Amino acid sequence: MARQKKLSDAEKKLKKKEYDRKRREKERLKYLKKIEKGQVKPVIHINARELRQKRTQWKENSKVYRNKKAIAHQNLQRIIDDTPPQSPVSVVQQMSEDVAARNKRQMRKRRAILYAKIANLEKKLKNAVKLSEKYKKRYLRMKTKKTDPESPGTKVDALLKNVNVLESVKKKLLFGEALTRDIETSYKDLGKKHEKKKKYYEMLKLKSLQKYKLLYESKPFFKHDIFKRQKPRKIRDKMMKVKDDVIKFLEKDENLRMCPGKKDYLKSKNGKTKQKRVLYDTLHNLH
Repeated sequence: MARQKKLSDAEKKLKKKEYDRKRREKERLKYLKKIEKGQVKPVIHINARELRQKRTQWKENSKVYRNKKAIAHQNLQRIIDDTPPQSPVSVVQQMSEDVAARNKRQMRKRRAILYAKIANLEKKLKNAVKLSEKYKKRYLRMKTKKTDPESPGTKVDALLKNVNVLESVKKKLLFGEALTRDIETSYKDLGKKHEKKKKYYEMLKLKSLQKYKLLYESKPFFKHDIFKRQKPRKIRDKMMKVKDDVIKFLEKDENLRMCPGKKDYLKSKNGKTKQKRVLYDTLHNLH
C-alpha cells in the first residue's frame, strides 16, 4: 500500500474549506426539501402564537450552544494550565530542521534559476514568432503585389536580371527609363493635334540622339510626321524605262493569260480597275 502523502498547512486549510462548503450545500438542499414538504414554514406563513414559541425555542438553543462553547473553552484552558512546559529541542531534531531548511533554500534557488530560463526562452520564442509573422506578411505582400510591367523600375530589373552591375549604372539606366516615360506621357497629353506635337518635338532638340544614331528609339511614342519623308523621292528616267519594259514584257499574251471571271479584277487607289492576269510560268523560266 502506498504511503499517504503528508499535506501542508495550506492544503489542509483548502481541504477543510471545501468540506465546509459541501456540507453547507448539503444542509441547504435538506432545508429546501423540508420547505417543499411543508415540514418547515417561513415566518410569514405562521401565526403569532407559533412565532412566539419558535422564538423561545431559538433562545433556548442559543443558550445551550453558548454554554457548551464556554465549557469547552474552560476545559481547554485547564488542560493548557496543567500541561508542563515543553522540553528543550534535541540536537538531532535541530539538525534535521536545519537540513530541511537548507534543502528548501536550495530548491527555491533552483526553481528561481529554472523560472529565469523559462522566461528567457519565452521571450526568445515571442521574438521568433514575431519575426516569422513579419516575413510571412512581407512574402504575402510581395506575392499579391501588382507591379506595373511598364514602370521604369520593372524594366530596369528585367534588363539587369542575372547581371551584376554597379549601383551608379543601375541609377543611370533608371534615370533614362524615367525620363523616357515622362517625355512619352507629356507627348501623349498633347492630344491628336500634330502641330502641337511637332512644336514639342522641336522644343526638345534631340541632337544627341541624332548624333549617336538613337533617334529610332523614340519612334514608338513620337507618332507625328517627323519620321516621314518630307520630300518626294526622285525617280530617274532610266528606272522608269526599265519599269515600263518589265510591264510590257509581262503583259504579252505569250507570257500570261487573263482571268475570265467577272469579279477577277483589282482596283487601284485612283479608282481604276484592271482584270487579273496569271503567268504561265515562273519569272525565272520566262526570262
